[in-house]
Amino acid sequence: MSTPSTRCVPGTGSRTALVDFRADFHRALTGWADTAFELCEAALCLPAPVSSVPSLSLEPAFRRSHGSLYKALARGRVDEEQVRDLLVAHRPAHWPLVFAVDASTWPAATPRPVRNGAFTTPRPPIRRASRSWPAGPISG
Repeated sequence: MSTPSTRCVPGTGSRTALVDFRADFHRALTGWADTAFELCEAALCLPAPVSSVPSLSLEPAFRRSHGSLYKALARGRVDEEQVRDLLVAHRPAHWPLVFAVDASTWPAATPRPVRNGAFTTPRPPIRRASRSWPAGPISG
């Protein structure tokens, strides 16, 4: 990754900042990195949402064969920490803090029937439990 002293300040619109960002992103890809990089370019250059992965091989930004697309997906890897650090380093300072929250739901534990004299209370309908875990802030 470029050192902050040699990298242009993000948000200045300079071509050098873009070149540095692309080079740092390419270094975060391992195994079939060139093909994976072109695959990312093809996905970003599409005028519409990606409808299928094979269709990306038809985009001008993807200059490799259809088979190499699958090899890049199967054999290539992404250094997640390096990409995270790269994106944070280039995040505009004026953007607000962003929190990621997981709000998964699952069936809650159903209470057991309680005996009340000669009668048993009916089982209540299945409830859903929800818990939220903030993943943490991303600051600029």
